[in-house]
Amino acid sequence: HAMCPVLVAFPLPMVLVDVSLPGAPVVLANKSFCKLTGYDLREICGRSMRFLQGAVSEPEAVAAIRDSIRRGIDSHVRITNYRKSGVCFSNLLSLRPVHDSNGVYRFSVGVLVPTAVEVGGESCHGTLDSRLDLLEELMDVLPKTVQVSS
Repeated sequence: HAMCPVLVAFPLPMVLVDVSLPGAPVVLANKSFCKLTGYDLREICGRSMRFLQGAVSEPEAVAAIRDSIRRGIDSHVRITNYRKSGVCFSNLLSLRPVHDSNGVYRFSVGVLVPTAVEVGGESCHGTLDSRLDLLEELMDVLPKTVQVSS
C-alpha cells in the first residue's frame, strides 16, 4: 500500500488494523508503537488490539472503540492499556477509518498519545499539549482512502 511509508514514518505510536478480517487484526505498527508497548512487530501483527487491554482498561472506552470500528467513524478515546511488561499506561487513542478506492471500509488507523510522563521522566514527543497539537496536525495528513487494483 502506498500509505505504508507514511504510517511507518509517523512520529507518534501508530497501528493499522484490517477491519475486513475477523477481530480486526493488526497489519502494521510503527517503531514508536513497539517502543511504547514493549512488543516486537512480529508479536503484534495478526493479533487483535485487545491484547493491550487488561483489568483496569475502562469498559466504556472499550465499548467506544468497538463502536467506532464497527461504524467506521473517527473517534478519540482515553483508555488504560498494558505494556508487554504488565505495566499499565494511559493514552488517548485516535481512530481514523480508511476506505479503499471502491469506497469499501477496509482499515482503521489508531494513533496513541500517552497522557502521562513516561517512567524516568521521559515523555513521548514533549508535553501532553504539544503531543495533542502534533496529533491534530498528523491526523490531517493521514490518508482516508487507499488505492486498490481492480
